[in-house]
Parts: sequence; C-alpha cells; structure tokens
Amino acid sequence: MNENGIKSKPLGIPYGMMNFVAIREDNYYYVDKTRFIEKK
Repeated sequence: MNENGIKSKPLGIPYGMMNFVAIREDNYYYVDKTRFIEKK
C-alpha cells in the first residue's frame, strides 16, 4: 500500500524492452547501470 492506503500495481520487469519511454510510462522497474560500464 502507498502512503494514502491505496494498493498500487507492482512494477513489472522490462525483460528485453529497449524503449525507455515505454518502460517509464508503462510502470516498469528501471535501474541505471551507466556507472558500471567499463572504461577503456
């Protein structure tokens, strides 16, 4: 439940999704892993 006592839909896992806009608008998890990109 959220702070208002209303149950919210759990976030989905965007397996194989490449469209950032769709991930954000369709209520999916998003984890920014930019800092883990190896520098050469």
